[in-house]
Amino acid sequence: FTSSGILLFNNLTNKLYELSIIYIATTLIRCGYLVYLSIVIAGGTWYLYYLITDTLMIVGFIVNITFGYVSFSLKSGDMFVGVVDTVCFFVLSFFMNGMFRVMLAKMKWSKIQVLSFKIAKAYGVLFYLSFSLVNTYKMTMDTNVVHAGVFMLFVLLTMQYLLLTYGIISAYDGSSNFKTTYTIGQ
Repeated sequence: FTSSGILLFNNLTNKLYELSIIYIATTLIRCGYLVYLSIVIAGGTWYLYYLITDTLMIVGFIVNITFGYVSFSLKSGDMFVGVVDTVCFFVLSFFMNGMFRVMLAKMKWSKIQVLSFKIAKAYGVLFYLSFSLVNTYKMTMDTNVVHAGVFMLFVLLTMQYLLLTYGIISAYDGSSNFKTTYTIGQ
């Protein structure tokens, strides 16, 4: 290493720690806001919706496990950064699943809200597909094939998770049975 190389490495490490602290803070703020909204919408029983064991929870858990592997194996190699990434991702997805269930059970959804949610989920699937194609190709050229395969598994599982939420809301609004009202709780 030259002195500039060591300085660059130290700056990169410090930047990763700073970003990790910011990630922790934003995760806590987002989770707190999701809990607040859940209490406003569902009242005192809000937490019960967070504890439901269903397919959404299982697929989310598997996505988190693969994300943890990807985070530890493909990131900077820094244990702190890998732990922060994995824990924050897990906590945030847990709270987002709970809020999704609260919204389905307790909210009245208009047609535009349902369609907007579905478009956002479809966009997420397309984003992960394009993201995976580009990055998997780069990883097979730059690193080993095992890491690229695990990364692709994470991306495909995340796509499945998004499609699962799309399917759940389609069952609620009746479009899976060819109904075109696109309303929930009306």
